[in-house]
Amino acid sequence: MDNGKRTPDFELPDITNGRLVRLSDYWGVKPVIVALTRIFTEKQYCPFCFPHILALNNNYEKF
Repeated sequence: MDNGKRTPDFELPDITNGRLVRLSDYWGVKPVIVALTRIFTEKQYCPFCFPHILALNNNYEKF
């Protein structure tokens, strides 16, 4: 929904390399989806979150 307001800037670590990524780096460049999920270990996701993660990955090109 475009209400004329911009999401406040924030930064999070990139899970692939650990570097910080700022939301403002993508303003006006491409859409950003932030999915906050639980990860128990590096290779074990929350069983309730995992289907959501798979759906996001499988539909990446649509976004």
